[in-house]
Order: sequence, then C-alpha cells, then structure tokens
Amino acid sequence: EVRVKSKQALLDLLIDRARDSNAFARAQCLRTWAMLCEAEALPIGHWQLVTEMAIGRVSDKASVVRRAAMQLVGTLLTYNPFGPSLPVESLEGSLQSYAERLEAEEAKIAETTPDEDDADEAVRG
Repeated sequence: EVRVKSKQALLDLLIDRARDSNAFARAQCLRTWAMLCEAEALPIGHWQLVTEMAIGRVSDKASVVRRAAMQLVGTLLTYNPFGPSLPVESLEGSLQSYAERLEAEEAKIAETTPDEDDADEAVRG
C-alpha cells in the first residue's frame, strides 16, 4: 500500500511539473514521461492524461518544451498499448456510416438554406 501511494505521489508530481514556470523543468518532465512510456511503466489510466498534457505543451512558449512535447507525442504513438488491438475493419465500417450520415445532413441543410441570389431578391423585393 505504501508503495502504491508513493508511486502515485511521484506520478502526481510529474503531472505538476509539466506546468512548472521553468521551461527546463517542463521539458525534463516531458522527457521523463517519454522514458516511462518506452519502459512500458506508464499506467494505463494515465495514457489519456499524459497525451492531453503533451498536446497542450506543443504550443508552449519555449522551444525546448515544444520539442520535448513532440517527442513525447511520438513516443506515445509508438508505444500505444491500445493500437495493435483496435479492430480496424469495424472502425472503417463505422467511419463509412458516419460519413454517409454527415453527407445526408449536409444535403438537408443545403436544401433548406436559401441561395444567396434568392436572399438578395427577397431583400430588394
């Protein structure tokens, strides 16, 4: 129990350091997250949080932090534990069905939206 609490405390500290005022500390924190990913030591529950944090740091004001964030995003994609198990075929099928629904909705909107010429004539009318 003590080990779990100390591990969680260290992970929480790393999350806090990603928002540190010192750019070097933020960059080192992102590099540490990347090392945890490579070592497959990043808990499954933290993947989304770390990914969101890395994406947020891509727009950091310091170039060293932006570079570390991009490296972390690459590492997260490379070592993603969910990637190999995703059923691509079923996802492609749902993508196709959503694309068809989107096209149908856009067609409905196009039918109900008056043309600019019609609107100009109604104003002049």
